[in-house]
Amino acid sequence: MSYFKRFLISLFLLFVLGNSFSQTIPPPYINYQAVLYDVNGANPNSPLTNQSFSTFVNINDELGNLLYREEHYASTDANGLITVKMGDGLYTSGPITNFNQINWGVGKYYLVVDFDINGTISSTAPEQLVTVPYSFYAGKAGNGMTSVLDNGDGTLTFTYANGATYTTPTLAGIQGPSGIVGPVGATGAQGLTGPAGTNGLNALIKTTTEPSGANCANGGTKIETGLDINGNGILDVGEVNAGQTTFVCGSQTSSGIGLGFSNMQVFSSSGTFSWTCPVGVTKIMVEVWGAGGGGGNNAGGGGGGYGKETVSVIPNTTYTIIVGAGGSVGSAGTTGGTTSFGSLILASGGAGGNQAGGGALGGTSSAVFNINGGFGLSTSSAGTDFISGGSGANGGAGGYGGCSPKAGTAPGGGGGKFPGSCWGSAGAQGRLVIWY
Repeated sequence: MSYFKRFLISLFLLFVLGNSFSQTIPPPYINYQAVLYDVNGANPNSPLTNQSFSTFVNINDELGNLLYREEHYASTDANGLITVKMGDGLYTSGPITNFNQINWGVGKYYLVVDFDINGTISSTAPEQLVTVPYSFYAGKAGNGMTSVLDNGDGTLTFTYANGATYTTPTLAGIQGPSGIVGPVGATGAQGLTGPAGTNGLNALIKTTTEPSGANCANGGTKIETGLDINGNGILDVGEVNAGQTTFVCGSQTSSGIGLGFSNMQVFSSSGTFSWTCPVGVTKIMVEVWGAGGGGGNNAGGGGGGYGKETVSVIPNTTYTIIVGAGGSVGSAGTTGGTTSFGSLILASGGAGGNQAGGGALGGTSSAVFNINGGFGLSTSSAGTDFISGGSGANGGAGGYGGCSPKAGTAPGGGGGKFPGSCWGSAGAQGRLVIWY
């Protein structure tokens, strides 16, 4: 059971030299002090105070062999401090029987102190006696010490009356605990702006027409990039980064086919049809014409609307196509039918010629690009006895009524109005064209 946690050992090793250095032989004692803590008490950090017990001073050689042992009966004070004078105790064991007989000038000596507290022995670790005990040797030399010099490097030099000197090894105290971390210092001033870096190289892009061949079967555009190393603003041959060269290739075209599409399919008869998207096709362009409205008593039928748009499709998917039928002729002409490609795009038919007080309205379209159909007329043209229907947007001409009536022209022409005698005419059917 340990009764001390830590020793503040002050091996003063101060030989009681009296009032001066004039004495040749100093008193043969060495002061020893330590602070003891009661680690088994209520507070392990409290010193062991006002206790008396046997204390044993052991002088060992560098191999740990006991040379001299003496006993003291000592007491701690109110701070747990114990003090004994080594050499002033009762000899108990060891080959050297008198403290004064220790030859400090030969070999190394180590101190171990034992504390017998309530029958339990607690011991310090061996501590080498480094410097001051050698004063005993100086005293035995009969010369006396005349000065002590602090060399400023952790060593001391002793000078004796006969001129001899002794310099100690480096003396170092026990490492103390780390201090608390100091506060963070103020932010330093902004440093100077560094010199401007050199300008980097400009990147250039060059495009040229790529003929039909290995890179593009149907021709296209070659795109080359690189850095303007010589700074002339032109992407020279030696500046091209070949690893970044790309090609934008065109598709096959033919007469009457939209740019980028190589096939066309036309639905010109009114009715409902199915169209299955070919493999590999994801984009198509669709044109739609609504049907023309039929002529009536009040006006010619309106022309069908027109629309065109590129739409996304899914390969192998079947789409429903409706081509609108032309409006019927009669006292109240009917509206032309709507033409549509699935739910993606449509064009409505023109209104029938049954609208009183003005011409019949043309059709419209939901496409991005769209044109409304023409109005059906409600009065005759100058010098004629017939009244025309509206023209289909981007499509057929409107028909006219009379004794020799003419129906609206496909796609989407409106029918002519009934004249005072004879007959009116019907509107034309719509149309749908797919480009892919």
